[in-house]
Order: sequence, then C-alpha cells, then structure tokens
Amino acid sequence: MTSVYLIHVHDDVPNLRRANAAGDRLKQKEAFAEIYIGLGWETPRVIQLMMRAENFYSDELVQVKLQEWSQNRVVLLGDAAWAPSPFTGEGNQLAIIGA
Repeated sequence: MTSVYLIHVHDDVPNLRRANAAGDRLKQKEAFAEIYIGLGWETPRVIQLMMRAENFYSDELVQVKLQEWSQNRVVLLGDAAWAPSPFTGEGNQLAIIGA
C-alpha cells in the first residue's frame, strides 16, 4: 500500500475550500486534481489513484494573524500569539521569546 500526501500552499482555492467545508470527498479529489494536473512526472498516476482511493482525507490548515497579542488583562503567548505552522514545533520556544 502506498500513501501520498498532497500539500497545496496558496492564499485561497475556492473549489477546495467549498469541498472541505461540505465534507464532499469527490469534490475534494476533483479540486486537488485541478490543482495538480499538468505538473508532469508521476502526477497523472497519483491523481488517477487518488480518484479511486477509498481512504482519502482532506483538511484545511489556516493561520490567523493578529494586529495585537494583548488586550486589557488578556495576553496571548506561544502558539496563540505567534501562529506558527503545526509543522514547526516551536510553541514552547516562541512562548519564552514572546514573554
């Protein structure tokens, strides 16, 4: 069994956003196929296998950027303030730096 992870970094992909919001797997697959089509190499095969896959999962990762990290008696630290990607693993370090 082969696993493939597709990551698309872009400001906004309306078709993928709508498909993720609706939880529609077919629409999610179609949106990813639209994004990756024409990239060459193994892409056509990966898209073909993705369209047939039963164990397909798609989700959206977003980042919230705030103008201020504090208001009155509430202060955001670490992940909440710096909004690092979940892939960085820097929440503790950023909490210390931000404090």
